[in-house]
Amino acid sequence: YTAVSWGTSRPTVVILARSDGAIEIWDFYIKSHEAVLVQSISSTLITGIYTHQLPLNPQCIAFCDANGAMRIFFAPQKLALFEETHIGWMRSFVDREIDR
Repeated sequence: YTAVSWGTSRPTVVILARSDGAIEIWDFYIKSHEAVLVQSISSTLITGIYTHQLPLNPQCIAFCDANGAMRIFFAPQKLALFEETHIGWMRSFVDREIDR
């Protein structure tokens, strides 16, 4: 992996960039054994992931690659829904994984 970012609107989401130009979006609340979305967005490695800090609707995510290109996408709506209970759920999930 070449870059990583937490999802800003949902505490259970992690976005990973791969050296083959693909991204993986993981939502541990939905699936913890595989990514919920894998998408090729560049022909070269992704060097940066940038999530917008303001609560935009829809949420935007920018990706930069080794060629200097920047691409901006809207986050999938179901991965942008914030639920207060997910904070505690994620804390428990991490604690369980550490104890394994």
